[in-house]
Amino acid sequence: MLAVSVTSNAAQIIDTQTNTVVRTLRTGRAPHEGFISPDGETTWVAIRSENFVEIFNTDTGSSYYRAYHSH
Repeated sequence: MLAVSVTSNAAQIIDTQTNTVVRTLRTGRAPHEGFISPDGETTWVAIRSENFVEIFNTDTGSSYYRAYHSH
């Protein structure tokens, strides 16, 4: 499960079997929504205030790509 926090600029991956946070992902400003890919390898988080989607390696927590959106 993924929980996104606008105030802390982070997303947390939660193990639903143990109800514990297994990884905290530091995101851009004001993360809005996110999801974990079906294979569990990547986590995608929409960063509303900066107009991009940030893609993380779920296992390491490292950000490796930002897909920017322009108006």
